[in-house]
Formats: sequence, C-alpha cells, structure tokens
Amino acid sequence: MSKVEKKIRLFIRLSLLTLLLTSCLQTENSSSQDADQYGDQAPAGSVEFLAARSVFVSKCSNCHGFHLQTEDELIEANYVIPGSPNSSPLFYRMQNSSGAQRPKNMPPTGTVSENELQTVFDWIDTI
Repeated sequence: MSKVEKKIRLFIRLSLLTLLLTSCLQTENSSSQDADQYGDQAPAGSVEFLAARSVFVSKCSNCHGFHLQTEDELIEANYVIPGSPNSSPLFYRMQNSSGAQRPKNMPPTGTVSENELQTVFDWIDTI
C-alpha cells in the first residue's frame, strides 16, 4: 500500500469519525425548544387546537394571552362556543367585525389570512 493510499484511508477514517462524533453532539430539537419556551408544561390538545394556537401565537400574543390558555380555559372564558365558530366571540373578532356598532376588529394592525381564519374555524367546529 502506497503512502498516498494510506493518507486517503486515514483521511476517510478521520472524516467518518468526525461526522459520527458531531452528529452525537446535537442538543437542540423540537422537544428541547418546546421546553425552553413553555417550561416543563409543553402545550397539549388536539391537532386542530394546536394549529389554532399557532395562529394565536402569531396574531394575538402581542396583546392577549390566548396562546397561554388551554382549550377548556378558552371555552370557560366564553371566548369560543364549542361547535359554533360563527357564534364564538374570538372568531367573530378575527373575521372583519369592525363597523359602526361593532367591536374593534382583531388584530388592530396587520391581517389574518383566510387560511389562518379557516384554521381557527375548523378548531372551534371540531370541539
């Protein structure tokens, strides 16, 4: 075996060892990021609720704490009426409710996309 071949084999072995060792050093993943954000209590709920919750995080959390509440707490606070999105005050406010005699539209700045509205609608409809 020539010197060049030995060097190539050594390089390959070192490269593989480096790759193996660095892949074992991963310390961040979605679970550890959830723990950083939510402490020991990561959000729980149905897939639909967690999807709606992500809308609350992006659109409501600057002023409100909806994203910190559970599904049951949102129902108990009368923000949502199970199975009735169009009668739910939270959904009503999010879908262009402002007008002469109506409450202020939310969010006051920016918009909620049709997809985001549909996500919240679908969640309330499935409760």
